[in-house]
Amino acid sequence: VQLSIVSKLGHSELLDASHFTTLDLARGLKAEYYDRTNPNIKTPVLEEWDPVINFSQGNDFPYVNSAESAHWEGVLNAPTSGTYHFLAKTDEFAKILIDNEIVVPWGRNQSGNVDLAAGPHAFSADFQKDLGPSLSLMWLPPGASNQTVIPNTAFGQARRSWHPDFGVGRQKDFIKTVE
Repeated sequence: VQLSIVSKLGHSELLDASHFTTLDLARGLKAEYYDRTNPNIKTPVLEEWDPVINFSQGNDFPYVNSAESAHWEGVLNAPTSGTYHFLAKTDEFAKILIDNEIVVPWGRNQSGNVDLAAGPHAFSADFQKDLGPSLSLMWLPPGASNQTVIPNTAFGQARRSWHPDFGVGRQKDFIKTVE
């Protein structure tokens, strides 16, 4: 099988193995990065899939700006039923919502617990950088002994039906897990 891409001008390029990845692209969160230096701009400057949220170095965000914010959303697949502990590890401001409920409140290094049934749950997180960006979304699932970064295997791809009257975070009833 050969795959090629054709530009708008009709130029064709044969794609080789360097154009592909073994990364499971169906796992992760949809990310939207915003530049807060101009409050009139409401559209993201960058949209991508992030397999995990673990930006611990400060300069490892895919978009770095002196005043940035980010929003992630997708599906969290709870492997078992029970109480989960979540932490937004940051010296900036972040929060985590699960099933449209605040689990980790807005702030620095905030955490919270939530009882989850095994299976898919709507997941979103928000981040705002003021000084130096670092953010790791961590969890302690039931029965685990160590808190770790939420792995990409815990996330599924979200598919949404969209209507312009719905704002960010109001798509709870429209999120479906892709197997």
